[in-house]
Amino acid sequence: SELRKLAVRLADAEEAADAARAESSLLRDRLAEREAEAEALVLAVDEQRLRAAAAGRPGGAPNSEANDGDALSTDAEAGDARQLVERGNSLFAELEDRRVKAELRVVELQQGVAQLRDRLAKKDAEAAEMRCLFAARMRERARPAYNAQYVADLEQEAAWSRQQIEALQRKVQLLEVSQNANKLQSASVLRTFERTCGFNSAAAPAASSASSLLQASAAAQGRGVTLEARLAECQEALRSRELECCSLRNTKL
Repeated sequence: SELRKLAVRLADAEEAADAARAESSLLRDRLAEREAEAEALVLAVDEQRLRAAAAGRPGGAPNSEANDGDALSTDAEAGDARQLVERGNSLFAELEDRRVKAELRVVELQQGVAQLRDRLAKKDAEAAEMRCLFAARMRERARPAYNAQYVADLEQEAAWSRQQIEALQRKVQLLEVSQNANKLQSASVLRTFERTCGFNSAAAPAASSASSLLQASAAAQGRGVTLEARLAECQEALRSRELECCSLRNTKL
């Protein structure tokens, strides 16, 4: 909405600048006409002065009354010409003032148009940046790795893995106890262990069982560490996405 307002203001300012330019051109034309009229008046005054000078020469007119009449007529014409010159000068000054004001107005409008264009360009850049940011956030939000349900599934899987690790660790501890016990008591300890854990001594010796359980425990621990690392990464990404979405909503508001 702000961009549209700026665009409308820019269009209005450009129209006003065009109107001011047209008015300035019209005033220049009128000024040229007034200058031509003033020059014509000056020529008329000069002609009247020449006629008055010719009438005042000796022998210029034999009749004194006629000479007096011509002098009065010449004075009247000179006065009229003087008034016309003064009027032309006042019109010339008025037109010059209006022309100067119009040119100043054109300059002000041009400066205003330039400022509005700069503001419009900045707003366009900000809008483009916000659109890119919003598109990036939407793409991140659409990724399944940052889905809340996916994080919950990882949490369940990590909890199950921890339970498996604890069970394997208990079995390893029982095997270590059986290996470190007295050889005379190893058979009874193994039978107790078999009854507890459900292993068959005839199917697999204690040493091989301990080795396989240790390997299984190590694998489960590695898998649990990997799952916990992935879980922590996804939780952090989810928190970061939620914060960015909240920040984006606040920015839009």
